[in-house]
Amino acid sequence: MKTLDERELARQASSTLERLRHLGEIGLLRPDSRGRFQPADVQRVQIIAAYERGGISLDDLAAAVRERRVTFEYSDRIYPEASPPSGRTVGDLVAQFGAQGEVIPDLFTALGLPRPTADRPLTEAEESVLPAFLDAWGAQRMSADTVLRAARLLGDATRRATEGWIDLFMEATNLGPEERVTMSVDALGPRMFEPAVRVAQLLEPTAVWLLRRHMEQGLNALNVETMERALEMHGVRPVSVEPPAIVFADLSGFTRLTEEFGDQLAVRHASTLAQLAISAADANGGRLVKQLGDGMMLVFRRAGDAVEGALQLRQRAEEAGLPPLHTGISAGPVIERDGDFYGRTVNLASRISAVAAPGELVANQTAADAAQNMTVVHLGVVELKGIPVAVPLFRLDPKDSTSGT
Repeated sequence: MKTLDERELARQASSTLERLRHLGEIGLLRPDSRGRFQPADVQRVQIIAAYERGGISLDDLAAAVRERRVTFEYSDRIYPEASPPSGRTVGDLVAQFGAQGEVIPDLFTALGLPRPTADRPLTEAEESVLPAFLDAWGAQRMSADTVLRAARLLGDATRRATEGWIDLFMEATNLGPEERVTMSVDALGPRMFEPAVRVAQLLEPTAVWLLRRHMEQGLNALNVETMERALEMHGVRPVSVEPPAIVFADLSGFTRLTEEFGDQLAVRHASTLAQLAISAADANGGRLVKQLGDGMMLVFRRAGDAVEGALQLRQRAEEAGLPPLHTGISAGPVIERDGDFYGRTVNLASRISAVAAPGELVANQTAADAAQNMTVVHLGVVELKGIPVAVPLFRLDPKDSTSGT
């Protein structure tokens, strides 16, 4: 394995010779008999700097390492490989792109990373990725807002996935903070560090594979939608008059459930509902837009699909032993932006779910008109919070249901 001399380690870790020597004096850094370092020491120097930024002194950290309460033995297998500095700064990259480069500090923030100063050294990885990002998203006079939205979409998804994996892993180890700090490094090795290595090394290849699969699905969906519109415009197939629809569904009695049986049961119910919502949406040409605590927001390309998806979700929730759902369905125009949906149709679906009784599917007129094999019960014209005009609402029951008939 290639080793590093003192100067190369300082360069790759963005450190100084004086600092490396001090780390060696207090036992945080150990060169071999020839005074050379391992590539893993790059991560070690950077991790030590992160401890310092978090308020941990070097002396306290050195004492913890000596007492085997902290270790760097697994760092190079858990942490991603450090990218060496490129020799240029953020300011250099900004200047390279001229006026377009002014967005670069905001780009870091949108990606979920600390906002850099102009003199902050760039890594080789950043020199490779950031110019390509600006070239791609800045093409054809795309606005700076478009660049930042693209970055925010990727940054939010990546941050949530990585933070979620870390939180889930720590939950799965069943080691509380008090237990972790009282255990030696040697005892923690098989229980936490070794499993952490396997999980950490899984994330990157899985993320790449999954991104490619989602790209395939997204492109296929766009192709099908474009072809459908082309066929309709040329009279090959009839024009679809069914608008898209939004479904809101949430668990009834969630607050009481939390008070009576604790947060853990409530969280499990919410997680189960999310999985059921994904399945019901996928089976009916829709998708889960977001989870809102004990509730879900789903979108469907056609109102009839939304009614069928909501019905399946209700049935599956009952079979899973979940509390009854309040479900609101609203069909009409929607505005999509960065994977989320906005507009009156969205607001209306949310307000309808708030007035639906436990176990009820309640819809606006347009969604009710698209319902197939359902008994439609007119509930009257109802005033809804935040909606300026009273709205006719309808309860939707399966034809074989005796409810409301």
